Amino acid sequence: MRIQILIIIGLVAMAFPSFAAPDASTEENSKARYESPLTFGLDLEYYAPVYKQYSYAVDSAGKSGISSMTGKAAQISLEWLPFGNRIGKLGVGISSGYAMISDGKIVQDSEEKTVSLSVVPSSLFLSYRFDYFKNQPLVPFIKLGGSASWVRQSIDGADSFQMAYGIDMAVGGEFCLNSIEPKAGREFDSRFGVNGTYLIAEYLNSDPMNKTTAVNLAYSAFRFGMRFEF
Repeated sequence: MRIQILIIIGLVAMAFPSFAAPDASTEENSKARYESPLTFGLDLEYYAPVYKQYSYAVDSAGKSGISSMTGKAAQISLEWLPFGNRIGKLGVGISSGYAMISDGKIVQDSEEKTVSLSVVPSSLFLSYRFDYFKNQPLVPFIKLGGSASWVRQSIDGADSFQMAYGIDMAVGGEFCLNSIEPKAGREFDSRFGVNGTYLIAEYLNSDPMNKTTAVNLAYSAFRFGMRFEF
């Protein structure tokens, strides 16, 4: 009777292999399904840019109203990672965002005036991440690029519009959330194709290409956010 039961169990296992215990190759294939190709990175960041030498315009005495002011800003970046992480992560990226200052103060013609500033920056950059293995916990990175910003300024209600161009350099680090929850990371990858999720912190410095223009948008900022690679 026991032999007959074993035979029945064997036949059922052959007919329905999914009920059988997974072998090593099945586990390997299952793991492989969770590792989607790595092609792009998407960053969402918030920061407070400090405009170190903000100047609105040249006054009648030939002097600019210069002041250090802090704004509020958000940015989205998309990077192409052509080599995955075989040699670290070399990226080519574009970004855009929005920054603003309201009720700022500058001194012009010996008078304190109220100014507001709206900036829509767009940039093209190269990046390199020192990331060499799957779910590396800490990933340092560097960025270098150029930016073009559409600028709207208002002083005592009078608006002006212009373009400003800058050179941007950044250094920072990322913390891989997959390293502390690998199972959740595989599930996120399997469902949505997100290969890795990171917390970002970076320091950026931007200098204008032409410092003789009326608006000087040289700034520095610590940026914080999240990164998704897919």
